[in-house]
Amino acid sequence: MEFGTKIRELREAKGISLRKFAIDCGVSATYQSKIERGDFKPPSAEVISRMAGVLGLNIDVTALEAGKIPEWIKEVLYSKPEESVEVLRGLK
Repeated sequence: MEFGTKIRELREAKGISLRKFAIDCGVSATYQSKIERGDFKPPSAEVISRMAGVLGLNIDVTALEAGKIPEWIKEVLYSKPEESVEVLRGLK
């Protein structure tokens, strides 16, 4: 499922209007609508973080689902590349 579609379904399931959600996330309702329709790519990590917070989602998982890698994960990967690869390969 695409990021915008998932966000729309979760928002609607919580009974949050598009306009209220957009305000709470710090974006315009038009922009939020375009994200949910898939007209725009997922927004910045900061906006994704606010969306996750409003919806009660894990911020890091939501960012990954949007195709964004949280900064702390990048730091771990780059600071210990061999260990990181081993761990990820083991999870695969």
